[in-house]
Amino acid sequence: MPLFLNLLRHGEAAPTGTGGDAARPLAARGEQTIRKLSQRLARDGWSPDVVFSSPLRRARDTALILTRGLGLEPPIVTLTELKGEAEPESVVAALAARGASEGQILLVGHQPQLGLLAGHLTGTVRVLTAGELVRIECPEGALKGTGSLVLAIRPHEPGG
Repeated sequence: MPLFLNLLRHGEAAPTGTGGDAARPLAARGEQTIRKLSQRLARDGWSPDVVFSSPLRRARDTALILTRGLGLEPPIVTLTELKGEAEPESVVAALAARGASEGQILLVGHQPQLGLLAGHLTGTVRVLTAGELVRIECPEGALKGTGSLVLAIRPHEPGG
């Protein structure tokens, strides 16, 4: 089975409050965007085999809203490398260390890291907007430059 890496930037977040950046929740608009995305993915019959999330609240909340909207309760695995500072190679190595080498893998994180990871895999860096999902097919695994972008859902698209 090939590897499909689904990169999802967290939904729009509220401004930084007293808890600092790590504690920023999703804004109401961000929650709504992710609910709509989950409805579209559910209509498509898509579900992830495993879900990895940044430890930051807005990413964890995004992962939770999406999986619940899909009618799933898979464990959401915190991947500290998705916090935003790690290089794409470190994220790929962390996934390999956790046995995430095939199937539908969902990574919920932040920009610019996810865009750089997309660039590492496909050769083309992307700028993901809040709530955007891109799916990259990696037939040879998560090797540099061997992936192909097969889906991109921006929040403003109908059904997205």
